Amino acid sequence: MWGAIAATAASIIAWRVFRWQRQAEFPVVTCSPRQAVEHDDWIALNIVVRNVTDTAWRSTRMSIKRPRGAKGFSAMLAERTGTFDDLINFQAAERTCSSVFKMGAETAAAGTPRHQHWGGGDVSHETIYLLKSSIRSSKLSMRLSLVSTDAIERRITIAIKRQLEAAAAIA
Repeated sequence: MWGAIAATAASIIAWRVFRWQRQAEFPVVTCSPRQAVEHDDWIALNIVVRNVTDTAWRSTRMSIKRPRGAKGFSAMLAERTGTFDDLINFQAAERTCSSVFKMGAETAAAGTPRHQHWGGGDVSHETIYLLKSSIRSSKLSMRLSLVSTDAIERRITIAIKRQLEAAAAIA
C-alpha cells in the first residue's frame, strides 16, 4: 500500500516538473488593452511575444473565444488607406472582421538583437482591434496560435485572458 502511495506521489511530482520544463519552451505572451485612439468604435490590444527559446516563432492566427460573437482583425494585415499606406481603413475592417483571423508577426530566436529602424529580434509587437459593438461582456478570452520555423514544424496555442474596462468593453 505504501509503495502505491509513493509511486503515485512520484508520478504527480514528475508530471509537474515535466509541465514546468515544457512551459519554459514556449514564448511569453503579454496583452495590453486600451481604447483605440484611431477610432472610437474599436478597442486596441497590443500583443507582445517575447521569445525565450532558441526557436523562431511565427504568429499564425488569433481566435476570440469570449465574449461570444466578438470580432476583430490584425492591424499588420489590415487594408490601408492614405497616400503613405499608414492609416487603417476601419470601414472595410468592420465588414471583414471575424472571431478568427490571421496574424502576421514573426519572433526570432532568443538573443537575436533588434534592429533600431525596422524592429525584429526576439520580441514582436502586433496590434489587434476588437469591434466594441460586438462585445457584450468585460471578460476577454483568446487563443494565439504560433508555429515554429524549425525543420520539423511545431504548433502551439497560448491562451490569453484579460478583464476589459467596463466603459471600454460595452458599447
